This record gives sequence, C-alpha cells and structure tokens, in this order.
Amino acid sequence: MKQSLLIFSLFCVCCLPLVGCKSRTPLAQPAPISIEGLDKAEVASAVKTAIPKRGWIMEKNEDQVITARNLIRGKHTVVVNVDYSGDAIQIKYVDSANLEYQKEGGVEYIHKNYNVWTDYLRQDIAVEIGKLRV
Repeated sequence: MKQSLLIFSLFCVCCLPLVGCKSRTPLAQPAPISIEGLDKAEVASAVKTAIPKRGWIMEKNEDQVITARNLIRGKHTVVVNVDYSGDAIQIKYVDSANLEYQKEGGVEYIHKNYNVWTDYLRQDIAVEIGKLRV
C-alpha cells in the first residue's frame, strides 16, 4: 500500500507542471526573403503563384502587401500579410480563429502549428523567388 501511494505521489508531482499546458508556442515571424534587385511586378507574380500551393487564398492586394487567408481542416483560420514593399518579403501575423492567440507580458502566443504553416508559405514563396534569380 505504501509503495502504491509513493508511486502515485511521484506521478502527481511529475505531471503537475503539465496541468494547464496548451498547445501554444510563441508566435514567430518567418525569416525575410531577400528580393533586392528584383522587379516588383515579377515579385508580386511569384508571391501570387506561391500563395495557393498549400490552400492559402489571396484576399487583398494593395500597395505591395498581399493579405492571405488559410482555413485548415475547416477549423483553424490564419490571416497574414505578405509584404514585399522593401528589399525583403516579410510574412506578418494579422488575425486568426481557433488558434489560441494571446498576448501575455509582451509575448504573443499561438497554436504550435501556426509557425509550421507560415514557414511552409515562406518556403513556397522562396522557391518562386528563386526562379526569378536564375
């Protein structure tokens, strides 16, 4: 009996840090993609070609900023801006639904897969930009 109680107590102590944990992680902006020296019209075309590859939909296109939305498994919605106004393409968080987004102590947190989804978008855009450099 004492041994069972000891094992149960150790189990509780080891699991205590996991209580209240969610599948959130700090929101990370994908690394910028250099477009220095490239024609903005060609960059825009490359971005527009890359966006739909993984289910993203272009919502707005104005002033070298494209707003893209992705609905994942009919449950999670992600909205980002793809900004190519400078010498690099930046993907920036705009909004989300069902991704547990929260800002705490100056740090933005979101569902752990957000960073994966935006990294895939970045990779697809980088491939299209790479084609312009050949």
